[in-house]
Formats: sequence, C-alpha cells, structure tokens
Amino acid sequence: MTKATKLSIPKRQATHRKVSEKPAERQPVSAGNRTRPVAPLVALLATALALSGCAVQGAPSYTLFGAYFPAWMFCAAIGLVAAIVARASFEASGLAHVLPYQLFVCASIGVCASLAAGFLWFEP
Repeated sequence: MTKATKLSIPKRQATHRKVSEKPAERQPVSAGNRTRPVAPLVALLATALALSGCAVQGAPSYTLFGAYFPAWMFCAAIGLVAAIVARASFEASGLAHVLPYQLFVCASIGVCASLAAGFLWFEP
C-alpha cells in the first residue's frame, strides 16, 4: 500500500487593499512615450485629397433665375427622366411582366444616363 501524500495548496494573497491604504499615484506620461494613432491622420489626408478636386476652378454650376445650380443636379434630373422613360417603355413593350428586379434595372439605367450626361457635358 502506498502512503497518501498531502498536497499543500498555496494560499492566495489578498488582492483588495485595506481601507487605510492610499491608491498608487500615477506617473505622468512624457510626450516621447506617447504614440499617435495613424488612422485619423490617414482619414484626414484622404478627405483633403477627395475634396481638393473642385478647388482649382470651382464646381461646375449654372446661373438660373439669379441662383447658382450645381451641374450634378442637372445630371441627376437627366438620370431621373431616363429611369422614368425606361419604366414606361418596359410597360409599353410588355417587358415589365418578364423582367425581374425592375426597380434595380430602371435605377441602373438612370445612373448610367446621369453619369454619361456628366461625362459628355462637363468633361473637357
């Protein structure tokens, strides 16, 4: 028969502090130890580059009734009219009953017409 050995389990030290103890003071962080996050800087740089497209000559706009209307509004109106015309032509030809996802098809036709108008009308 073997002798059973008694295992000694070490006691855990108390992790709480006594009421009379003061909390440890924090050491000030010097500027040399601090690292700057890169993501906000990259986001700021990307925003500045994206917004600088119209900085040299200004955004294309037209004067109507004494107010400046941006050119993208005209392109959006052309795209809206193209989508409505596409929907009406699908209904008239009978394709509306065969064509699935008509909303996406008409919207993509409108977007293509809007982009084409912008590229043909405003690009030098």
